[in-house]
Amino acid sequence: MIQSLTLTYTLLIGLIRLSLLFLIRRIFCKANDMLKMITDTFIILVVAFIVVSEAIYFFSCTSFVASFSLRVRLTASCSPPGIRLYIMSSLNITFDVIILLLPAKSIWFLKSSLKDRVRLLLLFWMGAFACICALFRLLVLGKLTRSQDIDCKLTHIINALYFLIHHYEPKSKKEI
Repeated sequence: MIQSLTLTYTLLIGLIRLSLLFLIRRIFCKANDMLKMITDTFIILVVAFIVVSEAIYFFSCTSFVASFSLRVRLTASCSPPGIRLYIMSSLNITFDVIILLLPAKSIWFLKSSLKDRVRLLLLFWMGAFACICALFRLLVLGKLTRSQDIDCKLTHIINALYFLIHHYEPKSKKEI
Protein backbone atom coordinates (compact mmCIF):
# COMPACT_ATOMS: atom_id res chain seq x y z
CA MET A 1 0.00 0.00 0.00
CA ILE A 2 2.68 2.51 1.05
CA GLN A 3 4.76 1.59 -2.00
CA SER A 4 1.93 2.38 -4.42
CA LEU A 5 1.31 5.66 -2.60
CA THR A 6 4.96 6.60 -3.02
CA LEU A 7 4.84 5.89 -6.75
CA THR A 8 1.57 7.79 -7.13
CA TYR A 9 2.91 10.75 -5.13
CA THR A 10 5.99 11.03 -7.32
CA LEU A 11 3.97 10.83 -10.52
CA LEU A 12 1.33 13.35 -9.41
CA ILE A 13 3.85 15.89 -8.12
CA GLY A 14 5.69 15.63 -11.44
CA LEU A 15 2.46 16.18 -13.38
CA ILE A 16 1.65 19.23 -11.25
CA ARG A 17 5.08 20.65 -12.03
CA LEU A 18 4.56 20.01 -15.72
CA SER A 19 1.21 21.79 -15.68
CA LEU A 20 2.80 24.81 -13.99
CA LEU A 21 5.64 24.86 -16.51
CA PHE A 22 3.20 24.68 -19.43
CA LEU A 23 1.18 27.50 -17.86
CA ILE A 24 4.31 29.65 -17.49
CA ARG A 25 5.29 28.80 -21.05
CA ARG A 26 1.86 29.76 -22.37
CA ILE A 27 1.56 33.03 -20.46
CA PHE A 28 5.08 34.45 -20.33
CA CYS A 29 7.13 32.93 -23.15
CA LYS A 30 5.53 34.59 -26.19
CA ALA A 31 7.85 37.59 -26.08
CA ASN A 32 10.77 36.08 -24.17
CA ASP A 33 12.76 33.45 -26.06
CA MET A 34 15.22 32.92 -23.20
CA LEU A 35 12.42 32.11 -20.75
CA LYS A 36 10.92 29.76 -23.35
CA MET A 37 14.22 27.91 -23.66
CA ILE A 38 14.61 27.67 -19.87
CA THR A 39 11.02 26.49 -19.45
CA ASP A 40 11.42 23.86 -22.19
CA THR A 41 14.62 22.65 -20.51
CA PHE A 42 12.83 22.30 -17.20
CA ILE A 43 9.96 20.43 -18.85
CA ILE A 44 12.48 17.89 -20.14
CA LEU A 45 14.20 17.74 -16.75
CA VAL A 46 10.91 17.17 -14.90
CA VAL A 47 9.90 14.35 -17.26
CA ALA A 48 13.35 12.78 -16.84
CA PHE A 49 13.09 13.20 -13.06
CA ILE A 50 9.73 11.40 -12.98
CA VAL A 51 11.06 8.48 -15.02
CA VAL A 52 14.34 8.21 -13.09
CA SER A 53 12.77 8.51 -9.63
CA GLU A 54 10.19 5.83 -10.45
CA ALA A 55 12.94 3.58 -11.83
CA ILE A 56 15.12 4.13 -8.77
CA TYR A 57 12.24 3.11 -6.57
CA PHE A 58 11.51 -0.02 -8.62
CA PHE A 59 15.14 -1.14 -8.75
CA SER A 60 16.21 -0.15 -5.22
CA CYS A 61 15.95 -3.80 -4.14
CA THR A 62 17.60 -6.87 -5.62
CA SER A 63 14.18 -8.41 -6.14
CA PHE A 64 11.59 -6.46 -8.13
CA VAL A 65 8.81 -7.96 -5.98
CA ALA A 66 10.46 -6.52 -2.85
CA SER A 67 9.53 -3.05 -4.05
CA PHE A 68 5.89 -3.91 -3.36
CA SER A 69 5.91 -6.62 -0.70
CA LEU A 70 7.11 -5.96 2.83
CA ARG A 71 7.54 -9.70 3.47
CA VAL A 72 9.90 -10.10 0.52
CA ARG A 73 11.64 -6.83 1.42
CA LEU A 74 12.69 -8.28 4.80
CA THR A 75 14.73 -10.97 3.06
CA ALA A 76 15.86 -8.98 0.00
CA SER A 77 18.80 -6.65 -0.16
CA CYS A 78 17.58 -3.06 -0.59
CA SER A 79 19.31 0.29 -0.64
CA PRO A 80 18.70 2.39 2.47
CA PRO A 81 15.57 4.52 1.96
CA GLY A 82 16.95 7.50 3.87
CA ILE A 83 19.58 8.45 1.29
CA ARG A 84 17.11 8.06 -1.58
CA LEU A 85 14.54 10.09 0.35
CA TYR A 86 16.89 13.00 1.01
CA ILE A 87 18.15 13.15 -2.58
CA MET A 88 14.66 13.01 -4.12
CA SER A 89 13.19 15.48 -1.64
CA SER A 90 16.05 17.92 -2.14
CA LEU A 91 15.57 17.75 -5.91
CA ASN A 92 11.81 18.21 -5.45
CA ILE A 93 12.34 21.34 -3.37
CA THR A 94 14.91 22.67 -5.86
CA PHE A 95 12.52 22.19 -8.78
CA ASP A 96 9.72 23.90 -6.86
CA VAL A 97 11.81 26.94 -5.98
CA ILE A 98 13.05 27.32 -9.57
CA ILE A 99 9.50 27.05 -10.93
CA LEU A 100 8.44 29.74 -8.45
CA LEU A 101 11.18 32.08 -9.61
CA LEU A 102 10.77 31.57 -13.38
CA PRO A 103 7.98 34.13 -14.01
CA ALA A 104 9.25 36.75 -11.53
CA LYS A 105 11.24 38.84 -14.01
CA SER A 106 8.46 38.80 -16.59
CA ILE A 107 5.88 39.83 -14.00
CA TRP A 108 8.09 42.61 -12.68
CA PHE A 109 8.45 44.22 -16.11
CA LEU A 110 4.74 44.17 -16.96
CA LYS A 111 3.26 47.50 -18.00
CA SER A 112 0.96 47.87 -15.01
CA SER A 113 1.00 49.58 -11.65
CA LEU A 114 3.45 48.53 -8.97
CA LYS A 115 0.54 47.46 -6.78
CA ASP A 116 -0.77 45.08 -9.49
CA ARG A 117 2.68 43.63 -10.17
CA VAL A 118 3.27 42.96 -6.46
CA ARG A 119 -0.14 41.30 -6.18
CA LEU A 120 0.58 39.08 -9.16
CA LEU A 121 4.00 38.13 -7.76
CA LEU A 122 2.42 37.28 -4.41
CA LEU A 123 -0.16 35.15 -6.18
CA PHE A 124 2.54 33.14 -7.94
CA TRP A 125 4.67 32.97 -4.81
CA MET A 126 1.85 31.42 -2.80
CA GLY A 127 3.42 28.25 -4.11
CA ALA A 128 6.16 28.85 -1.53
CA PHE A 129 3.74 27.19 0.88
CA ALA A 130 4.27 23.98 -1.10
CA CYS A 131 8.03 24.34 -0.58
CA ILE A 132 7.53 24.79 3.16
CA CYS A 133 5.33 21.69 3.23
CA ALA A 134 7.99 19.77 1.28
CA LEU A 135 10.61 20.76 3.85
CA PHE A 136 8.30 19.62 6.64
CA ARG A 137 7.71 16.34 4.80
CA LEU A 138 11.46 15.86 4.43
CA LEU A 139 12.01 16.34 8.16
CA VAL A 140 9.16 14.00 9.14
CA LEU A 141 10.08 11.26 6.68
CA GLY A 142 13.73 11.56 7.66
CA LYS A 143 12.78 10.75 11.25
CA LEU A 144 10.62 7.86 10.08
CA THR A 145 13.39 6.25 8.05
CA ARG A 146 15.75 6.30 11.04
CA SER A 147 13.17 4.70 13.32
CA GLN A 148 12.76 0.99 13.97
CA ASP A 149 9.18 1.47 15.18
CA ILE A 150 7.47 3.32 12.36
CA ASP A 151 3.97 2.74 13.73
CA CYS A 152 4.83 4.51 16.99
CA LYS A 153 6.40 7.45 15.14
CA LEU A 154 3.43 7.74 12.78
CA THR A 155 1.06 7.75 15.74
CA HIS A 156 2.97 10.62 17.34
CA ILE A 157 3.01 12.58 14.06
CA ILE A 158 -0.71 12.04 13.43
CA ASN A 159 -1.54 13.06 17.01
CA ALA A 160 0.56 16.22 16.66
CA LEU A 161 -1.13 17.14 13.37
CA TYR A 162 -4.56 16.44 14.87
CA PHE A 163 -3.73 18.72 17.80
CA LEU A 164 -2.51 21.50 15.51
CA ILE A 165 -5.57 21.33 13.29
CA HIS A 166 -8.07 21.30 16.13
CA HIS A 167 -6.21 23.78 18.28
CA TYR A 168 -6.13 26.42 15.55
CA GLU A 169 -9.50 25.83 13.91
CA PRO A 170 -11.70 28.95 13.78
CA LYS A 171 -14.11 29.41 16.64
CA SER A 172 -17.82 29.48 15.91
CA LYS A 173 -19.77 32.68 16.47
CA LYS A 174 -21.44 31.13 19.53
CA GLU A 175 -18.08 30.60 21.27
CA ILE A 176 -16.90 34.17 20.59
